[in-house]
Amino acid sequence: MKTVALLLIAIMALAVVGCSDDSTPPVSPTDQPAIASGSLGKNLIRPFTVTVGPISPNPLATVINPGSTWDPDGKTMVRGMLLRTFFTAVFPKTDHGPDLLTGTGVLDMNFKVDPGTGVIFVWGKLTVTPTEFDVQGGVWEMSWEGKGTYYDANGAIYPVAPLKMVGHGKGGVLTGMQLSAEVTIVGGPPVLWGGTGDGLLKTH
Repeated sequence: MKTVALLLIAIMALAVVGCSDDSTPPVSPTDQPAIASGSLGKNLIRPFTVTVGPISPNPLATVINPGSTWDPDGKTMVRGMLLRTFFTAVFPKTDHGPDLLTGTGVLDMNFKVDPGTGVIFVWGKLTVTPTEFDVQGGVWEMSWEGKGTYYDANGAIYPVAPLKMVGHGKGGVLTGMQLSAEVTIVGGPPVLWGGTGDGLLKTH
């Protein structure tokens, strides 16, 4: 009898444990708390249009360094020309984010002119300091290159060339951000050159 009684007590104890309120059913994915989209680390792509050019209509006021010129194989080459530049971005009306691009900068321009073909190769760097938003000391460092045609006006060479630009944010809130743009540059007196195009800004 003692054995039967002990067996009944054991069975009742197991039944009580099995019915305890501490038991928890499995949680389905839909039952889990939602994760804020900002914590997913996704990048935001923002389209923009851009206008770029010298900051002054006076050509001499834009030139920091005229660069070095030489003529290898009958082709004129210029390296290290530095120009004061503006970079103006316009975002769609539906984009209510801050303007992280518009500012002033320094353009490092290099080009090679081939008189035999009328072709000009242009490449260089552009450093822009945004002025429309406090980027906490950040700057944009961009590289660009293109191939087009040119014309000579009183000894000055003016390009007409589509350019591809790629930029990276350095410092402040711009760290890790990227941009790309396609800009068509058209040169001519008295402002030396100017360009417009479209681009994409990748923020985070």
